[in-house]
Amino acid sequence: MEESLITPALKDLMGQDLENEPFEVEKGHIRRFAQAIGDSNPLFRDPEYARKTRHGGIIASPTFMIDISLNRIAYALMDRKPASTGFLNGGIEIEYYQPIRPGDTVYSRAKLVDLQEKSSKRGKLLFMSVELDYRNQKNEAVMKVRNTFIAPWSDQEVKSG
Repeated sequence: MEESLITPALKDLMGQDLENEPFEVEKGHIRRFAQAIGDSNPLFRDPEYARKTRHGGIIASPTFMIDISLNRIAYALMDRKPASTGFLNGGIEIEYYQPIRPGDTVYSRAKLVDLQEKSSKRGKLLFMSVELDYRNQKNEAVMKVRNTFIAPWSDQEVKSG
């Protein structure tokens, strides 16, 4: 009988809340993030332009918080998955409830919500689904993210395409 890719350590992580450190949002962070991803939207960079919009000021790009908080759950999964597997992003869904603004403090919680092992032509695949909830300093929901990570089990290098 083949060994399962769902390790006891992954099973132990299921359903646990992983909290990230609170993140204090600064206008400079928002601007630098937009520059880093090549987003020229003036809503993320130009205070005068942003003031005239329905938002009344600069807001963060929709993906601004994801990288900051997704890392914690990704590292937790990396530490618990089978050693000889790679790690791929299998897709992301995002629900936005309200904009993130300079001066906000954002709190996030991540949780492993599903583990599935599947077979493919190249070997086994481990699908790890996580949910992340984001709230601001007023405990208002800001956004929710669902992300699936895939760990392919193969002795061969993972190749795209």
